[in-house]
Amino acid sequence: MMNNSVHIISGIYKNTKIKFPNAQGLRPTSNRVKETLFNWISNQWNHNFTNKHILDLFAGSGSLGFEAASRGVKFIQMVEKNKLAVNFIKTICKNININNISIYQGDSIDFLCSKRKQNFDLVLLDPPFKYEHFEKIWHYLPNILKDGCLVYIESDSIVKTPSFLHAIRNGKAGLVNFSLSVYKDNNINLL
Repeated sequence: MMNNSVHIISGIYKNTKIKFPNAQGLRPTSNRVKETLFNWISNQWNHNFTNKHILDLFAGSGSLGFEAASRGVKFIQMVEKNKLAVNFIKTICKNININNISIYQGDSIDFLCSKRKQNFDLVLLDPPFKYEHFEKIWHYLPNILKDGCLVYIESDSIVKTPSFLHAIRNGKAGLVNFSLSVYKDNNINLL
């Protein structure tokens, strides 16, 4: 039986327990992987999360976005098509008074198509296992990324990334493969 809760690891909401609903495909990032990810991000950003804009493209339980909010980011855009999960995220935001999260209920590709330019500092890609549409994401993603944007990918298999993403770190925990890459605009000279 799956434990339907995770907790916020660090920041102003540290140790807040988040219970999430039973919903098909909802598989929150484990606390162990989440802690590793945020250590990686913290090192990349010199422990400064302020003024950062984050896109959580497959929000699910909201666990990754809530962790980012707890660490003081400026804005989090969550995208989730499951209505039960969206309602759950809204309830958590209200219960712990998080007001820097916007939630788009709908498909991730539709969301990417609707955005002309947002300039995110971090994109979290944690789709349901067996997700098959990364190529579509790669097509639209550069339109919304700042040069130097971090891109986190969590999947049941190693995901082939496009040339504009340069791997920084990767790991594996159980069935989960996860990696952190940096976006470099191919039209900008790399240092």
